[in-house]
Amino acid sequence: LAVACSKTIVQPVSGAFHSVYMQPAADELSAALADATFHAPTRTVYSNVTARPHATDVAAIKAKMVEQLTAGVLWEDTMRHVEATAGWATVDKVFEPAPGRQLSSMMKRIFPENVSKMNNV
Repeated sequence: LAVACSKTIVQPVSGAFHSVYMQPAADELSAALADATFHAPTRTVYSNVTARPHATDVAAIKAKMVEQLTAGVLWEDTMRHVEATAGWATVDKVFEPAPGRQLSSMMKRIFPENVSKMNNV
């Protein structure tokens, strides 16, 4: 399969995260979130499924949280969308909620001037 202007980078991972193999976990998360109380975000929070800001609709946010377990991560697309719309001057921090610094490495490659905004949590 040839796709113009596409690039695939194999990332070392410890599990089948963001794949169909996570469907049982997605089902459990959906059930847990059904009873969870959420409020609309007061800051911009991006979905790694759409590479766009989450809507303010709490039900839609919960659905995207479940979907992220089985969907691919559009992290670079998200970072490029931030640059194209809000601009990096509006961003205080980018959180990397995963072991290691894979996202920081990607940031260094695409926007090296913003690596200092990365926070591994």
